[in-house]
Parts: sequence; structure tokens; C-alpha cells
Amino acid sequence: NLLLSLLLVTNSHEGNMKGFFSLFMFVWVFGYLVELLGVKTGFPFGSYYYGFSLGPRLFDVPVIIGVNWFLMVLGGGYLAQRFFTNKVLRVVVAALLMVSVDVLIEAVAPKLNYWYWKDDIVPFANFLGWFAVALIMQVGFIIFMKSSSNKLAIPYLITVALFFGMLILAL
Repeated sequence: NLLLSLLLVTNSHEGNMKGFFSLFMFVWVFGYLVELLGVKTGFPFGSYYYGFSLGPRLFDVPVIIGVNWFLMVLGGGYLAQRFFTNKVLRVVVAALLMVSVDVLIEAVAPKLNYWYWKDDIVPFANFLGWFAVALIMQVGFIIFMKSSSNKLAIPYLITVALFFGMLILAL
């Protein structure tokens, strides 16, 4: 699903493709490294480990996780850009949007064998960590996504939020 979404979002991108791929590489590498740090040390998200539903893992972190970060960055970045011109406000709002979607995902992640938290409790540090990481990634969005648009990034983020919201009710 994440790879298909990445393909569709990539295909719908208009404008600066160099910036698009630069943002992808920045977010994928940074996201993967932060997840690796998190799994190995508990910082910045708290103590957790990944199940096997997200596919192949490298050093206990699913390789696909950077794609998830990237799609969330695009959706949050473009949605915030629609409503705010101030770049600082856009970065903060986009990061909050990403954290909001993470809140929904966290509610069902263990049931889907995505990841598991120590003592089955999502620590508040997870959301603070997500916000900090999302802020940095959204600064990357501002830098790399100049003069570009994407018709599917916002619908992707909304669809993910609705999907996990419905899963909360169903599971």
C-alpha cells in the first residue's frame, strides 16, 4: 500500500522534480535513522519495537518506514500550505497534522503487528518526538517544495486519517 501510494503521489507531482526527490531522500534517510535511534535507545519516541507487517527490516527497522514519513510530510505540508502563507505557521501546523494522524495510527498499530510499545502504553514522549521530527521534516518541505504542487498528497493524508479512524472503531 505504501509503495503504491508513493507511486501515485510521485506520478501526480507537478513542478520541481529535483526538489521532490531531494525531499524524499532527506525524509527517508532522516526518518529511517530516527526510527533506528528510537528502536535501539528509546529516544525520541519511547521504548518500542517493530512487528513484521511492514515488510523487510534493516537493523530491526522496516525499510518502508521512510516512505511513510515522506507521504505524511507531503500531505501535511501541502495541506498547511493551502491555509497559511507564513512559513513558520505552516511548519508548525503541518507537524501538528502529522502528529494527529500518528495518534490514530498508534491506536491500532499493535493490532496490525506494525509496532509494539513497552508495557503496551504509548508514551507521551512519542508524540513530542513525532512533533520534533515532523518540524524538521517540514522545514525540508519548505526548502525543497518551492513552486510545486501535488494533487494526491492531501487526499492521501485524509484517506490515511479516515482509514485508521475507522479501524479504531472496527477493531
